[in-house]
This record gives sequence, structure tokens and C-alpha cells, in this order.
Amino acid sequence: MTVPPDIEAIHGRLKALLADLESLDATILQFDPTHRVEAIRPRSLRPPADWSNKGQMSRIVLSILRQAAEPLTTRDIALELHGRAGDGQAGYEAAAADDQAGRGGTPDPAG
Repeated sequence: MTVPPDIEAIHGRLKALLADLESLDATILQFDPTHRVEAIRPRSLRPPADWSNKGQMSRIVLSILRQAAEPLTTRDIALELHGRAGDGQAGYEAAAADDQAGRGGTPDPAG
């Protein structure tokens, strides 16, 4: 029985990741020989409550920059962003609509 190539690739990637972890453990032990590396808990991925808002902040900031008549400082961008956020969800939706309109598209009502 032969193993499909994608499974072999996954096994190869797993071996590489395990080797990386062993190297990391060895590095930690060089700095603290008494450290229990097995006590390090893995970080869990906490997905956002609403995946549809992923990247929304970047889109709004880029929209602010596109509409600016002159270069903006970080503070100016933050104030404009705060002003739009002050409108609640409607402010974010308006910013997304402005962004879509600027690109000639129509805003997606789902976000």
C-alpha cells in the first residue's frame, strides 16, 4: 500500500515542526536549566466572534487616507477613526460603503 503524496508532505512538515520545538526547548534550557519545558502550555487560537469583521479596521483606515486632502498624522487618523466609531456600527458601515464606492463597488450588507 502506498501513502498519498499529500500525507507524506504533512508527515514531513510535522517532523520539521517537532524538530523546531526540540530546538526551542534546548534553547530555553540553555538560559534556564531548571525550567520545565513540558509545563509550557500551547496557545490556543481564539477566533473572533464575527469573522466578517476581519480586516475591517484596515479598510476603514485606508478609506480615511484615500479621502484625505493632505497627508495625515497617526493622531489625525486615530481621531477620524474615533469619530467614525462614535457613530457605532453605522459609522463603520458608512466607512465601508465609502470605501466600496471609492473603488466603484457596492458595499456588502453582510460586512
